[in-house]
Amino acid sequence: MKKTIWIIWLLCTSSIYGIEKPRTDIGSFVHQITLERDSTETQLTQWVTPLSVHLPFANGAIHIHSAAMLVHQDAQVDDQVWGALNTNLSGYWTLGKTALLSLNTSLPTGKHALATTDADLVQSLTRNDLNFPIKTFGQGFDFGGTFSLVRHRGFWTWSAGVGYQRKGTYEPIAGVTDYKPGDEVSGSFGFDYTYGSFVYRFSAAGTYFFTDRQNRFVVFQNGKQILVQNAILYTGNRFRVKAEITEIARLKNQEIINGAFVYESRDSNGNDLRAQLETSWTPIRYFTIYGLGYAKHLTANARPAGSPLYQGDAYLIEGGGGVAFTVGPYHLNLRASKLTGKAEDKQVALSAINLRCSFTAEF
Repeated sequence: MKKTIWIIWLLCTSSIYGIEKPRTDIGSFVHQITLERDSTETQLTQWVTPLSVHLPFANGAIHIHSAAMLVHQDAQVDDQVWGALNTNLSGYWTLGKTALLSLNTSLPTGKHALATTDADLVQSLTRNDLNFPIKTFGQGFDFGGTFSLVRHRGFWTWSAGVGYQRKGTYEPIAGVTDYKPGDEVSGSFGFDYTYGSFVYRFSAAGTYFFTDRQNRFVVFQNGKQILVQNAILYTGNRFRVKAEITEIARLKNQEIINGAFVYESRDSNGNDLRAQLETSWTPIRYFTIYGLGYAKHLTANARPAGSPLYQGDAYLIEGGGGVAFTVGPYHLNLRASKLTGKAEDKQVALSAINLRCSFTAEF
């Protein structure tokens, strides 16, 4: 899903790039979630310290991003794993007035070949119902790109794009060698309609995943994914609002059953519906106040309740805000939010806090 969101972001912003300045961003964020079933509590904490550099280059820009991550579990059995994440290099370049080319690569600097105990802990980051910002330390050497076209006509802006991501082999768990996730191909379409200070935006994207292989043998294939997003934006002199609804549908996976590679008999993917509201108010030039509201609803998949692949109903509700200070070329951003919800067929109560701090220097 990450690459699908990336290509939609390119479609939405490809017509507004202007003169940019070199900048460096450094920060830290903590996502701590507590799960409670009956009287038993499990607390999972993710702490990430990202660093990025943004450099204008040849009618576009190059972006370099990396981070370190610590994951800690506080439960009946405590566990902890930490290490570097993959280093991502990306760039985009405008081609004339209507086209945008982007290229990206992920260098395998992240922690890999995890011990079995560490792998169980890191696997919890991938759970959709826990909303961890970072899902993995990284995989292999990946590279790809997207090509987008944009056309303006009156109040309308139309855009379309295609993308391809080549996935590299890596060792996810100690002893599991030469694992290659399936390559990804994506296509997107969207339009904006502008009326005064308001913009209505529609975006749709589809992603096809090729087969996963281990030691060159086919072992799995993720189901095709469809994402549809509707958004309304208001931009005033001091006040800005963005409201959006996103629907993500994932079709059946394919797996090996009795020696044959076939579609699974019961769908492992449930429905994913999200809504988000963002506001910002700038009373003076150097100070901005932010507000955030977010909700996610996940339906159970078709697996039987006793299956290790079963994912039950879940919902999350998040609220928060923050402030930003600007002094010349320096920007300080502080955010905090609180999250509550239910997971695993609403049998598990969850609560979380998310704290973020970032500092940006322009040159």
